[in-house]
Order: sequence, then structure tokens, then C-alpha cells
Amino acid sequence: MVQPITFEYPINERNRTLLRLEHLFLLLQFHTRSESKAASRSCITHLLEISQVLGRADIKSELIKELERQIKTLSVIRDTPGIDLSHLDAILKKLTYAHKMLYQTHSQLGKEIREDEFMKSINQRSSIPGGSCAFDLPRYHLWLHQPAEQRKKDIQKWRKTLLPASNAIAILLKLIRESITPSNETAKEGFFRQSLDTQSPVQIIRVSLPCDLAIYAEISGSKHLFNISFMDKTNPAHIIQTKNDINFQLTVCTL
Repeated sequence: MVQPITFEYPINERNRTLLRLEHLFLLLQFHTRSESKAASRSCITHLLEISQVLGRADIKSELIKELERQIKTLSVIRDTPGIDLSHLDAILKKLTYAHKMLYQTHSQLGKEIREDEFMKSINQRSSIPGGSCAFDLPRYHLWLHQPAEQRKKDIQKWRKTLLPASNAIAILLKLIRESITPSNETAKEGFFRQSLDTQSPVQIIRVSLPCDLAIYAEISGSKHLFNISFMDKTNPAHIIQTKNDINFQLTVCTL
């Protein structure tokens, strides 16, 4: 069975930030599994990128407010007939724990990394192509030649400071993605458009289709409507919107 590929489009700026951070956290998680020097370099890069995104003053407060909103929303529906209480209580427990971790973080998210002298020295050279080579950053060069166990220990120390953010982002995006059942749709001649109900703010548009189609989805939109163009990459030199009807799964996440 061919596995589907899912394309996502965040409708608001908050979810754009959450998806970017999720992307970086997943890359960081992947590279921490390796003991190679190249993987350690990638971990440092991702840690710095995450800390820079989290440097926005409102990220922490936005996460706390969204967690509180979700806790309130799910608590209200707890008495609804037919609700799976064990599942709902498990979600509420995760939300409450994520909220507690963030609330107990007294400093700005990512501050420990941004103010670490070693990390700052690397970050100052990161905008220069090849700027982190051995003669530019001899201290970094020495660190990369430490035993893998020591490098992993240091990476985990920095990564631990980001756990409140990564936990909150993971549970919020999971709730958003699972907030509604996907519908089966057809894009006539590779194009699909749908209006949105502004009374139920949409968070993320998700489009799933078989990855063996050599087709990808370009999504654009606002809080009022969204468009999906299915692009044919069969000819890499001349990518155009397909003229074929495309069957796909659509999830308009509104939680």
C-alpha cells in the first residue's frame, strides 16, 4: 500500500511559528541519535535556530494562553453524552502538564542557549558561509573532537532547556490535526477552492494524497477561503498545474 504524503498550510501566524518549531525539533531529535561529528554540528545548528525563533517575546505567553484555551474548551465538553472520558482525561492531563512546565519556566524560552558564551560564538559566525570551520572557531573544533558521549551530554543539557516548549507544541499540534475527520475531495483539473466559516477560525489546512503520483499541493489562503493547486513535477524543467482530476483527503482543522 502506497503511503500518503500530507501537505500543510497554517492559516495564522501563530501556527506558522509552531510548525517551523516542530520541524526544527524533529530535525534535532533525528540528529541526536547519531554520534558523528556531522550530526553534532547539525544539533548545534538546530538548537541555535530554535532558540532564535523562541526569542520572540510573545511565544511563551501565546503557548500558555493556547494551552489554557484548550483546557477550558475540553473541560466544557466533558459532560457531553458519548464522550470517551478516559481519552479526554488523558489529553487534559497532557495539556495540564505542558501548561505547568511552561508556567514554571521563569526565563524567556531559549534564553539559556542564546546567552551561553560557547553557543553565542558559533551563532555569530553562522551567517557566514563556512564560518564555523576550524580556523574560525577553534573552541568549536576542539568540542567536536571530544568523545561522542561528552558531546551528547552537552547537547542533551541544552535540549533539556527547550522541553517545555517542545512538549507544548507537540500536544497542541496533535490536537489541531486530530480535531476533525478528513473528507474525500476531488480537484477538477488540478484545482480546488473552498470558502471558510469565519465564525469557526481555521488553524491548519491539511491535504493528503498518494506520494507516487508525482504531484504536490500548493496551498494558499486566508481566514475567508483557501486554494489548492496540484502541481505536476513529471517534467522538472517545466512544472505546471496538472490537467487531471485529483482525488485527495482534506482536513480543515478548526480546534
